[in-house]
Amino acid sequence: DCASEPCQNGATCTDQIDGFTCKCRPGFVGLQCETAIDECLNEPCNPAGTERCIDLDNKYKCVCREGFTGEMCETNID
Repeated sequence: DCASEPCQNGATCTDQIDGFTCKCRPGFVGLQCETAIDECLNEPCNPAGTERCIDLDNKYKCVCREGFTGEMCETNID
């Protein structure tokens, strides 16, 4: 039941007959919304122009290699 506040990361708890359910905020999954989604796992950044992807709360940031720019490091400026 929701009295024990089982849902994590700001999720909304709803009492059920045989327990509870959690409605997760964007960026979280799991029965109790305990797991943060790594937005970099699906490789959103341009691989040719990206040095690395940084996972943030419900978003990501592409760190571009020298000579590349853009939100996903998609533009070659050389």
